[in-house]
Amino acid sequence: MRDLFQRLRQRKVVRWAIAYAAAAWVVIEVAGQLGDIFGVPVELQRALVVVLAFGLIATLVLAWYHGERGRQHVGGTELVLLAAVLGLTAATLSLLDLGPEAASEPTPAGAAPSGSPSPRSVAILPFTDLSARQDQAYFSDGIAEELRSTLARVQGLRVASSTSSLSVEDRRLDPREIGRRLGVAYLVEGSVRKSAERLRVDARLVNVADGFHEWTASFDGVDADIFAVQDSIARAVARAFEVGFGNTAGPVQPRGQTADHVAQDLYLRGRFAWNRRSEEDLEAAVEYFQQALERDPSYGRALVGLADAYAVLGFYDYRPPSEAFPLAQDAARRALALESSLSQPHATLGYAALYHDWDWLAAEEHFRTAIRLDPGNPVAHQWYANHLTAMGRFEEALQQMRMASELDPLSMIAFSAIGWIQLYARRYQEAIDHLEDALDRDPDFELAHLWKGQAHDGAGQMEEAEASLRRAVELSGGSAISRAALARALGRTEKAPEARTLLEELEREGRDAYVPSYEIARAYAGLDDGDAALAWLRRAVSERAHSLAFLAVDPLLDPIRSRSDFQALMRDVGLDEDVRPAG
Repeated sequence: MRDLFQRLRQRKVVRWAIAYAAAAWVVIEVAGQLGDIFGVPVELQRALVVVLAFGLIATLVLAWYHGERGRQHVGGTELVLLAAVLGLTAATLSLLDLGPEAASEPTPAGAAPSGSPSPRSVAILPFTDLSARQDQAYFSDGIAEELRSTLARVQGLRVASSTSSLSVEDRRLDPREIGRRLGVAYLVEGSVRKSAERLRVDARLVNVADGFHEWTASFDGVDADIFAVQDSIARAVARAFEVGFGNTAGPVQPRGQTADHVAQDLYLRGRFAWNRRSEEDLEAAVEYFQQALERDPSYGRALVGLADAYAVLGFYDYRPPSEAFPLAQDAARRALALESSLSQPHATLGYAALYHDWDWLAAEEHFRTAIRLDPGNPVAHQWYANHLTAMGRFEEALQQMRMASELDPLSMIAFSAIGWIQLYARRYQEAIDHLEDALDRDPDFELAHLWKGQAHDGAGQMEEAEASLRRAVELSGGSAISRAALARALGRTEKAPEARTLLEELEREGRDAYVPSYEIARAYAGLDDGDAALAWLRRAVSERAHSLAFLAVDPLLDPIRSRSDFQALMRDVGLDEDVRPAG
């Protein structure tokens, strides 16, 4: 070893290696900095390292032959060796698919990247909040939502729903992985810096297939210029796609917008709170939307937000349904009076017609209208699937819910609800299998545990039902719905005393606050106490409980379904005799 090192020193190979390594390190560092600034793909930077590594081999070969012999020119042997090294480098680059064509020009935005789901699909990721106080998360997410609404009007462009895009929280994921999860070919990402009245937005359009940035741009202005900034970004994206598939039709302005930047800021705060779905956040959302409307009564999107907030407050029993749903309907109708082409108000009106009015024909009409106005609205497909389930049209319901899940691939509620429909269709094992797949995606998703426990209950698998429902109680913080479901399952086992204790607790709570009467009725049905179950169902009717929409098909009410007073209750709710459960 010592002799070899001495020979290398004599031929000055070590000196050449040190000098080359130092120069290569400088090149790699500079390339990395420039790559971050100009958005050079990671693959190209890796290729540079590979080239420099092979270059080191070539340098050592030449140093060896030039050593103590003092050669002043490259001979034939060196040329052969150098050609071999360069050939190996070219072969490596070919395997990396980073030859001259890939490195020189990014793929046009309309061209189909190999293996991509659709060349005309894009997701708007949440913009990163780079503000000094890190207090602009609502604004950063709002930029993404506004861009999605704007780009959704670009003809021929499929835009992933906001729910999907905002679910991608791990920004360190490779663009290929994010694109695979969202089922899109392109991503729009960026950052927001906001201080005092100054605003800076940086945006990038990323090709998922190769990681290239199709374009990067920065926009500066004051708060009042946010509309111009959003429009500029949207038009830049639209122009990029026009290269590949032709011109877009008409302007790309979002519907129901406002010219008041303070009202828009309040709207963004409201949507940020609404997406969190807790009772406190939903009530805060109502306040934000109302404040936005005080500044601009013609702000259609704020009315849509207000309608959605009231509807969800009613659905989750945070407010009595008889109070929340009429408020949702009023806001939705006011939004449509301002602009009849909005999709979401029709979906909300269908939601209220289904869960509060029990007007099945009106619900169907509104859902169909919402989908016609915006076929890419996943919420409309999801809520229509709920309606079809209530009507016992399970195959159609599954089709609509699968469509909602495809439009919003990361939505746990849409994906899990496929299993919920299978539960109501009494396909218990299919429901269990699907909900297990959902829990593989998110082991802490409460509704999947709840529905899986109810499917085990329906299948008579009581040990598994208890385990799933106890987990649902834990994850929900002891919600009334999950405790009632657990009581129902326990009532079918030797643990009936514990079930009655749970129900007594819920009844005591109901003296001072709203509790879901329908869920308590289900529990008494499991305890084989039909009289108590019917009494709670009649109370649910007086409260216009939203779950009564599923009275005709609910498998957990099968123990009392044949009773004449149950059939009379179905007529009171307005369910046609043709609506019957499967099996």
